[in-house]
Amino acid sequence: ELHNDDIEVPPPGYFSRRPISRKHQVLVYQSILETKKVYLVNTMRMPAVQTLMLFGKTVATNATLTKFVFDDFLMIDAPYFGQGKTLLQRAVSLRKKWKTKL
Repeated sequence: ELHNDDIEVPPPGYFSRRPISRKHQVLVYQSILETKKVYLVNTMRMPAVQTLMLFGKTVATNATLTKFVFDDFLMIDAPYFGQGKTLLQRAVSLRKKWKTKL
């Protein structure tokens, strides 16, 4: 849950109805248990941008690296200049390291 203290002031020229925060999270799970109902097993909260950058199957972006679409489903804005480029470079570097280790 985002608190008022977690919401940042948008940079000049950035307009959005959604709040800017570094604390957005996604819910991830380890496995699915199927009975008469479906249950997610071992669920946990993870930081949204970092998790999506590392584990997304596809990452699409615009030319200025300010908008990212993960798996043709979820869009995230990086409103600060250079922030998107830095995130993408770190994610690519980590993905390459993982690929060599596996």
